Amino acid sequence: MTQSYIPKDAADYPKTSAVQAALVGIAQKYIDEYDSALKNCPKDNKMQKKVLLIQKTMSEHCRGFAMMEYASNTWSQQISRRENMLAKNTNLLQEYAGTISSLTEDERYAFILYAHVNWFLHYAFIDKHIAEFEAAKASNHPERAFDDRIILGTMYLICREWHDWWRKNGTAPFDEWTYDDAIWDSLQSEVC
Repeated sequence: MTQSYIPKDAADYPKTSAVQAALVGIAQKYIDEYDSALKNCPKDNKMQKKVLLIQKTMSEHCRGFAMMEYASNTWSQQISRRENMLAKNTNLLQEYAGTISSLTEDERYAFILYAHVNWFLHYAFIDKHIAEFEAAKASNHPERAFDDRIILGTMYLICREWHDWWRKNGTAPFDEWTYDDAIWDSLQSEVC
């Protein structure tokens, strides 16, 4: 994996850089796991191969959202872009304004990075696939529901590990999404 996504001023922002490294590393762990399983998957087991491909792809999306550069090569430029996206599309910055205001610049950047990656995954994948999963279940489309369960189960697995890491190492509490909601329980029993 290339390290080109790391800003040139990463050493000046150790907490922000640590958050990005942790998110990328956790997602990469799953990419490697699914890739290894794919290599060992019997060629005639199309269902297992399909599941592993979906899991690997979703893990790659998680990693990609944490690595986003936005054509910037400094943390201030990258975080500014992420902050603008949050401000335009959510109330998260307002909701956490008191928390953010007491943080150092590096801590604030780390918080914004973590919040943005989680929000963007919800915006781009999770919320959409929860709705599609429920619709497929309601209209009795088991194959579509199965795909959505795999997508959601994989993303929840990674996001839960990210959240556990953040609870131990993050710069401020962020519990907008804990990944402990009911959908995980129903997915866990159906996917595993």
